[in-house]
Amino acid sequence: KQWYQRRVRGDNRMAAAHCQITLQRQLESDDFDPLDWSLNCATLSQYYVTMNNYRSARHTLSCASSVISNVEESSGSGYSDESYDNDKILKTRADIERCWVKYCVNLLSDSVKDAQESDISEKVNKITEIKNTFEEDKSEGTFWLHFMGS
Repeated sequence: KQWYQRRVRGDNRMAAAHCQITLQRQLESDDFDPLDWSLNCATLSQYYVTMNNYRSARHTLSCASSVISNVEESSGSGYSDESYDNDKILKTRADIERCWVKYCVNLLSDSVKDAQESDISEKVNKITEIKNTFEEDKSEGTFWLHFMGS
């Protein structure tokens, strides 16, 4: 209930923290529906992606993938106490995989932006260095020697 109230008020950071605590408690108590849990966990990862917190996003997606994989394995072996509809398992797996795709696309996009910004920064530094060298040579009267190739 607290998560919902914080979400309604627009406090996404606190809502995500409450959601994470709830998921953790459910996992520790072993009292949860693994399909719902894994989907909720994957959904939480999308909040982390929007905050550029890729470590937490990857962690929550890995947890979701692990839990859904356990369901897939146990449902195939007949070991599970609960039987899950195969279509529901496939839909949950597809939803988690979509979250992974969004994670990867955003991570690559942000990496490109970071690389471009660092390239621009390096270019500006190089131009500034050349300009400073030019200014020093000009003030020392050696500019023409460099210009003439001597």
